[in-house]
Amino acid sequence: MLDKNFTEKASFHAVKFLLGVHGDDEEKAKEIYEGLLEEARSESDNGSALYFLGRFCDSGIGTQEDEEKAVEYMTQAAEKGHQTAREWLGDYYKESNPEL
Repeated sequence: MLDKNFTEKASFHAVKFLLGVHGDDEEKAKEIYEGLLEEARSESDNGSALYFLGRFCDSGIGTQEDEEKAVEYMTQAAEKGHQTAREWLGDYYKESNPEL
């Protein structure tokens, strides 16, 4: 498991990538993605790492754009109690199934 400081820093940088502050620094994006992936694979209850992995997959930051993986990570984050992941999933399913 990564130390808490890395996870907090990775989450901070993930937000900066999602906001476009880091620009197109693919190497930094991949480094953060890999760190978040390692944290998510650990036995941690870190819903934030899973949430940001989902956002990276959804946006193609640091990895290939992959909607299926994004939903998988968001679901795992939501199961760990991450409220924003729950909201993202609600929006995703609403957009995917407008007749619901």
